[in-house]
Amino acid sequence: MTVKLHHIGIGVKSLEDTVSYFKRALNLEPFEYVMLSGSKAALFKVGDVILEFIEPDDHPVNQAGRSIMNIVSTTGGGIQHLAFELADFDKAVQNLKDNDLNLNEEGVRCGKHGRFAWLEQVRNQGYMIELCEKDYKIG
Repeated sequence: MTVKLHHIGIGVKSLEDTVSYFKRALNLEPFEYVMLSGSKAALFKVGDVILEFIEPDDHPVNQAGRSIMNIVSTTGGGIQHLAFELADFDKAVQNLKDNDLNLNEEGVRCGKHGRFAWLEQVRNQGYMIELCEKDYKIG
């Protein structure tokens, strides 16, 4: 199974402050802004990996949104998830089932830019794992 790191989701208090900081510190600018369920994000390409800085709104509507809100409110921000691109998405999902690992309650989802799924969160892990199919785009 071919797996590569696709993106890292990082919860932040202020997207505006984060974008400004990265522009001043590293001369990096987002290549895209996206609205997500219960949050907004700025996407930065760094090498082959995307940094997804996510600012939650006040009313998260799903587990991912609640997780980001929790990270920002308790620690001020930090890594919320690691997303892995899978060359054979269906085979990888079947492999999880075969090894008694579960997707979260939302299961495999079809976004407007490809399929993705979240692994059931492991207690005290501190971050979530997202799986996405080849050529998946955030948004």
